[in-house]
Amino acid sequence: MLGDVAAGYLTADAIDQAVEVGRRALASTFEAETTMGRVQLSALADQLPASSAAQAFRDEIRASLE
Repeated sequence: MLGDVAAGYLTADAIDQAVEVGRRALASTFEAETTMGRVQLSALADQLPASSAAQAFRDEIRASLE
């Protein structure tokens, strides 16, 4: 669910909030070991813009999913 919230922030161009909520989604996904969370995080990584904060979070997501 947090992944969807983060994606919603991206749609609203609220990048900082998307990254903040996305980080919570990342932590929750690996704590609960959910497959759907992994799928949502992968999609979120693909949607993140090229800003430095978003780029760093994209790299963090992809490293975690490997």
